[in-house]
Amino acid sequence: PLQKDSTRATTTRPTTGSSSVPKDLNASIVDIGCGAGEFLYWLNSKGYRNIIGYDISIEQVEKGKALYDVDIQHVNILEQDFDLKALDLIFMRDVLEHFDAEMLDLLLGRIESVIHFNPTVIIQTVNGNSKIFSSILYSDITHKSCFTERSVHQLFSSRFNCDLEFIPWYPV
Repeated sequence: PLQKDSTRATTTRPTTGSSSVPKDLNASIVDIGCGAGEFLYWLNSKGYRNIIGYDISIEQVEKGKALYDVDIQHVNILEQDFDLKALDLIFMRDVLEHFDAEMLDLLLGRIESVIHFNPTVIIQTVNGNSKIFSSILYSDITHKSCFTERSVHQLFSSRFNCDLEFIPWYPV
């Protein structure tokens, strides 16, 4: 089922032995808001080949294509079509906090409209219950939102019939 899997992390990555990353190296994985593609590069180094990343920043996409041998596409996920039909994993690290409520509704609506299976969704975002959340939230002027477990439940249960799992990552 669609899952939510983290609250905040620094540079920690999921591991292939964890429940968050499929064990099948042929799994279909997308990284939404992939930046330069570091997570895709990590997946590729572990043997995953059916991976793709989308980012709105042309600079990040060009940087990633120059540094890593992974498929990164310049896509505005709120406006352009993208394919999530047969995915096993959707990964969004430090993405949701860049959206206000209206944009979040549009984003989840777009994801809902293209999902035809029940992939795992891993989301890492600012943890509003953290003692240091304000230093993370306000460290980037493009941040528009902050979340708690309750607000993530509200956000996802309004669109998806899903089980949510919260795993705090450093710093909490």
